[in-house]
Amino acid sequence: MPLPLPANPDLDWLKKAAKKRLVALRANKPEARLHEAQGAVANAYGFKSGRTLKAHIETLNSSLRERDCVFDAARAGDIETIRRAFAGGFDPATPDRDGRTIHQIAKERRYQALELLARDRQGVNTRTDLESEAIQAILGAAQAARYCRPAPAP
Repeated sequence: MPLPLPANPDLDWLKKAAKKRLVALRANKPEARLHEAQGAVANAYGFKSGRTLKAHIETLNSSLRERDCVFDAARAGDIETIRRAFAGGFDPATPDRDGRTIHQIAKERRYQALELLARDRQGVNTRTDLESEAIQAILGAAQAARYCRPAPAP
């Protein structure tokens, strides 16, 4: 059974793991080479070779960088970038490294337009029909009150 990769593997992790494995290999076989250690690390994680493991990690890091760019845009309130990400297939339920979605980030930072966009994309309807009607009635009354002037005090 192969070992699971760490949560956020990167090439530095891979290099360190291979160097540790090389030290262990050389304890039994002093002529062991780095490529053997890389292959042993890859095999331990279920990959055929060090090259395939490296390619997999590079793919993971590329998608993580793209995801991080989307979340950086959300933190900056860049609604157009988020809109393009959603149109490109970015899942609004995807959490950032801290476990928050775009909707949660927008709500926390009070980016209302971004919050509405994310909520719409998630299909989240947090209100019942009765609550929505009550809110619309309150908003209508507030709008009407804005145009009414109070009677002068006697």
